[in-house]
Order: sequence, then C-alpha cells, then structure tokens
Amino acid sequence: MGLFNGRSFGLFSKYVYDNGDKYITGDRDITDNIQNVDIDYISGDVYLEVSESDSISIKETSKKDLDDDHKVHSYVEGTTLFIKYCASSKNINLNNLDKTLTVSIPKNVTLGNLKISVSSGNTAAVCSSDSIDLHTSSGNIDFTVVGNCTNLTANTSSGDVKLGLETADTVTISVASGSIDVDSDYIKSLDAKASSGDGTYTLRTVPENTQIKTSSGNITVNLPEEIDVTAQFKVVSGDVSYEQAFSKDGDTYVIGSGANNMTINAISGNIDIRILKL
Repeated sequence: MGLFNGRSFGLFSKYVYDNGDKYITGDRDITDNIQNVDIDYISGDVYLEVSESDSISIKETSKKDLDDDHKVHSYVEGTTLFIKYCASSKNINLNNLDKTLTVSIPKNVTLGNLKISVSSGNTAAVCSSDSIDLHTSSGNIDFTVVGNCTNLTANTSSGDVKLGLETADTVTISVASGSIDVDSDYIKSLDAKASSGDGTYTLRTVPENTQIKTSSGNITVNLPEEIDVTAQFKVVSGDVSYEQAFSKDGDTYVIGSGANNMTINAISGNIDIRILKL
C-alpha cells in the first residue's frame, strides 16, 4: 500500500510506495501471467469486470487532462500486478482529479489474491479469486465472486457492503456506518459486524458457524425451512421473530439436529429469521 499523508486533497500530499521508479504510467494491457492483483486508489471509483480478452486491461478516466504523474501507475513483479493512484511522490497535488479506474480480467483467469484499498470512492467488481481483501474508508463495496473463494474480507468505515457469492470458506465483514447485504449459496464461516446499519443475509445453505452483530440496526436472515441449527438470538432493545420451527430455551433456539452454530446480537434493533423463498 502507498503511504498517503494529506489533510485534504486541496493540499500537496505525500504518497510514497516501494519501487516507484519501476511503475508504468497510464492505461495499458498486460499479457503477463498474473496471479495476484493489488490496487491502492486514493480517491475515485474502482471497477473490476470480466472480459473476453486474453490480457488484463487497465483504463482510467478523468474529467480533466492529467499529466503523467497524476495518471494511474502500474507495475508487475513476478506474478503480482500492483496498481497505484498516481506517481510515488513526497509532494504531489491531488486536488479534484475526479478519476475512475476500470480493471478488466479475462474470464478464464482465477486470481490467487486480490486486494483493493480505496480511501474515498466506491468499489464494484465481478471476478474470480481465491483470497479477497477489500477496504474503503468512505465508499460502498458491491462485489460478486464467481466460483469458490477461500477467504473474503470486506471493511468500510462509511458505506454499504453488498456481496454475492457462490461458495466461500470464510467471510468477514466489518462496517462502521452502513448496511450489509449478503447473498450466498454456501459460506462455511460467516462473521459480520456493523456499528450502525441494517443487515440482510440470504444463505441458501446454513454456515457451520455464523456470527452477526449490530449496535444499531435490524438483522434479517433468510434460511431454508429445513435446517440444523443451534442459535443464540439476543436483543437489548428490539424483538426476535422467526418462521422456522425453532424450539426455544431462554436465548437458545434449536432446530433439527442443531449441528450448525449461529449467534446473532442486536443491541438496538430487531432480529428476523425468515424462510427462504426459492
């Protein structure tokens, strides 16, 4: 990740990263064998899309003419593609660049590791990757994973997180202020936390372990009617409702064999467990 130090984009800022002199400026197509992608983008929306091409494409748009220092920079080291917001510099003006980045990945490529870090801007993607790490300080995350994902982490300080997954071993989500929306065929382990915001989870197969917490917001979980779950549903200020045939003992709810563990906590908000409409 680049070291960014600036109180606002209106000031000259420090944005320094390793091997800065090896980076190539501007749009480009890459035919190297890329297995990992690492994107560090300060301000602006980032899009990842699947393409019919045999190469990875990097394209950037801006509402103003950019000199080379202010254009996207990229560098391939081994099988890893690094993409940076601009040139590595101890003193660069990043005011009002209004940039958008689009990275196209060939549809037959499954990445090993994908990392996207955006300080201010939205991230939207459709791609295949074994390990995914998404972070925004201010902005929404809208991500669709094709195929199996071993590990996915999504963090935002201010913004919504929307995830569509086929199968995943571990999914970890943290939102300070914003909603969470997860739609998945199968997640083995799900851990989702929100300080302020509603959460909606559509889980076509019950995870082996589920942890969902919110300080302020409603939680809705859509599950099949016939499931095997031992659950803890806890609210401080709010109600718990469910459509499946749980048996209740205090804060413990059991259905079927009870083989899968689920803990859902809402300090201020409702917990609603619904039958998934197929």
